Amino acid sequence: MRLVVTTSYPRFAGDAAGNFVETRVKKALAAGQAVQVIAAGQGPQAGDAGFAGLAIWRVPFIPGELPLDFRTSELPPGASEPLALFYAQGAPELFEARPGCALVQAVFFWAGLLKAIRMLEAPFDAIESHWLLPSALAVRAAGLAGPHTAYAHSGDVALLERLPLGPALARWLVGAQMELVFASADLQRRFGRLLGNRADLLGGLGGRSRVEPAQSPLLAELSPRGRDGASPRARPVIVGVGRLVPIKGYDVLVRALGRLPPAQRPELVLVGEGPERARLAEMARARGVALTLAGQRPPGEVARFLAGADLFVHPSRRLDSGRTEGTPVAVAEARAAGLPVVASASGGLAALEGPDVTLVLPDDPASLSAALAAALGLE
Repeated sequence: MRLVVTTSYPRFAGDAAGNFVETRVKKALAAGQAVQVIAAGQGPQAGDAGFAGLAIWRVPFIPGELPLDFRTSELPPGASEPLALFYAQGAPELFEARPGCALVQAVFFWAGLLKAIRMLEAPFDAIESHWLLPSALAVRAAGLAGPHTAYAHSGDVALLERLPLGPALARWLVGAQMELVFASADLQRRFGRLLGNRADLLGGLGGRSRVEPAQSPLLAELSPRGRDGASPRARPVIVGVGRLVPIKGYDVLVRALGRLPPAQRPELVLVGEGPERARLAEMARARGVALTLAGQRPPGEVARFLAGADLFVHPSRRLDSGRTEGTPVAVAEARAAGLPVVASASGGLAALEGPDVTLVLPDDPASLSAALAAALGLE
């Protein structure tokens, strides 16, 4: 029996939240393992009709029901998007914008997470946690026996960096002798700095500390040949895939496109949802940029957007809080689809290499605009 403890996990068919965790769960199920998943959301919700051997337990963010219907991608009539800690805009964004609201939800969720972990029958053959805070920390606090692999994705390392007790918590996690897996080498280095004069603890883990980008459910399906069916267009199409939140830097991309001559300006398609939607739409209108906000789409539709594009752009930035991204799965998907990639040298993206990759300065519309023109042959 494998236990997976995570904050984000798909809540309905086609949900993009935590689908890289679901990818790992499906592989375990295919190998004949039974899996129990504890994740944020409405619950408890045990079982999943689509996969034998899988049980899913949902831990709410706060007592009572949230107005979001997790069975579909739509809000009930008259309901507004809730300030849900791990979905919608995302936990890191909520902590930065509404720290009080986030802290209240985090306390209730932490208590619920511990309760759920202790309710399940142990020991487990393997334990897997995603996000050091709160998931790995909860597994450690629950005192579960069994091999534990903890995955750090980005926002969790940034939160440890900001918390007064962050270094102490980092040392406590390392002391558990769990295997630590980081989404990028940059995150691994930053976690090592948290250990201070005990950084030897991380090095002392040997084979129990490694770098492994998050897995994409699309990689096995994508191939460069998938782009052969793209229909001719009057002008090039640029695509970006990700939540519409400040760290993604899509506002920089809109500014960069606005610097290009109108007759050569490509179309921009953003696949994803988030609180920046209205702002990006207004920016595009003001700058004469043809922008399509496609919303959140299931993996199969994401693949079709990639197949119909000429260039993939990921203009991620470092936030004032110090948070950066790890290695976004959407970049790996674009490369697997045969798309050239223009990305900012921020966080784990700075380590990208290859003839299909162009790295630019973060938060620099002029640098990005020049790279877009070169990549699309507009010069």
